[in-house]
Amino acid sequence: MCDQLVYQLSTRNDLMESVMTKKEVVYIQDQNGSSYNGTITFETSSISNSGKFADWTNSYFVIPYVVTMVGAVGTIAGTTSRLSAGMKSGWWHLIHSMSVDLNGVNIIQQSPFLNIYAAYKCMSSWSYNDMVKNGDSVGFWKDSVDSFQYFAAENASGSVISNNTIVGIAAAGSIPAIPTTWAASTVLAGYNEGYYKRLVAQNYYNGGTAQFLGATSSNAISSGLNVCGQATANTSFYWRYNCVIRLRDISDFFDNKVPLHRGGVYRFTLNYNSGAVSVSYNAGPLFGSSAVVQSSGQSLPFMFSSGATSNANSALAQAVTLTGSVVNSSVAGVASPSMSACRLYVPLYTLNEAYEEQLLTLNPEKTVQYKDIYQYTISSTTANGNFNALVTNGLTKPLTCILVPFADYNLINGGAPAANATGLTSLNTPFSSTPATTDPGLLIRNFNIQVSGINVFPQNIDYTFVEFQNELSKINAVNGNCTSGLTSGLIGQHEYERGFSYHVADLSRSYSADDFIPKSILVTGQNVASIAALYYVFVEYMRTITINLASGNVRI
Repeated sequence: MCDQLVYQLSTRNDLMESVMTKKEVVYIQDQNGSSYNGTITFETSSISNSGKFADWTNSYFVIPYVVTMVGAVGTIAGTTSRLSAGMKSGWWHLIHSMSVDLNGVNIIQQSPFLNIYAAYKCMSSWSYNDMVKNGDSVGFWKDSVDSFQYFAAENASGSVISNNTIVGIAAAGSIPAIPTTWAASTVLAGYNEGYYKRLVAQNYYNGGTAQFLGATSSNAISSGLNVCGQATANTSFYWRYNCVIRLRDISDFFDNKVPLHRGGVYRFTLNYNSGAVSVSYNAGPLFGSSAVVQSSGQSLPFMFSSGATSNANSALAQAVTLTGSVVNSSVAGVASPSMSACRLYVPLYTLNEAYEEQLLTLNPEKTVQYKDIYQYTISSTTANGNFNALVTNGLTKPLTCILVPFADYNLINGGAPAANATGLTSLNTPFSSTPATTDPGLLIRNFNIQVSGINVFPQNIDYTFVEFQNELSKINAVNGNCTSGLTSGLIGQHEYERGFSYHVADLSRSYSADDFIPKSILVTGQNVASIAALYYVFVEYMRTITINLASGNVRI
């Protein structure tokens, strides 16, 4: 094999004619006019009228986002640090839902909890090298599933479920303690490596002294760095992020499906997640939640670091309020952003005339098949309880069904809410990585899905290894995980069983004659966890449109 490759490299012709004569990356600002009340809107008429071919696959949003932490009774300087707060894994957790129209035709429907689906899409399709190369750019590092803890009341790491430790719990340092008991609560990993890596990469401190390359506060921000610092008189601090969200990470249409084309006006409508959590304090330290205010969306994308020994908030001795908002903050003293509006960056190409003529002559139109999503929520299922839910009574061309489980915080403590956890859910807790992960241990048995009354699985699935080997390990993986040495996906069976418990089923096997017949989808199973669970269901289904490459006009 090596000999053949050496010969082929020696004899091949490397002369290549340039297909493109020019590339430029332009941006447009949102249409909000500096007013952000839960929705961000972009319209691309200026790009569409340029006469150039747009590469939508490699386009991305940049959303300036600021997190503030304000002390309840005075100074928090000296008891907090740049690692005291951070973001959950993936900037896409800013987005609650998105709809997209092209020339007035809807091509992506608005479905809630898009951030949960985007996390699943990333975890099931990315490779480790994708994470290394692109993780810092899009705010993503995989959370450590063995760092989860559970407490029925307030704790140094926060109420209920947490995995916000960045230093080993048993002692300072990153090496976990070896368990000496059979206790189920033993934390094996000791700390959340993914959260720690995000903090180090994102929380660039711009204090008064010279920093990396001599960067001061002002030029660090103007260079686009994600920065943090003191806001007002030692009583408040801020973390300012420029959040890059690639279109291909949140929609299959933009994931190498949409062709290069010119013309056509896109309209993007993003509903984003923002709000505040009041973190309560008792001596210890013991942290909990006294209030949650969800300003928009239904998730909060930021985290509060643990107060356990040697962790970032171990010296904090008062209640604080964490708030996340787009572009600007109401807290006095927060540094102004480098960008005063959200942006959409789009690469534009000018083609070599011969190639442009060839493209528009031979392929004037292109038919695009892509996945859109339908979302449904299965209400609380008690511990060891059964669920039987009609997800939809009529959907054409269903491809995949994904169940994403989360704990029901209202019933988590023996059928009652946990103490000191006012307003908390798995989606807005600042103490846990959810919804970038699932909650730990939420496994199901007797799992099956009926499509128009016919079971997808001949026998109900009871065992985790069956579900993982037959379904999750293959979905979205390169070559369907059927070839050794070449695959993708960041979830192994251990992660699946501990904190990325995506229950999936391939629904795509059908006769082509049935594609246009609406199908009902029924999901059944048993929650075998010791706590009540909620299930967020996503159904991927096929959509088809035809795009004119010269004008951007659309036919469905």
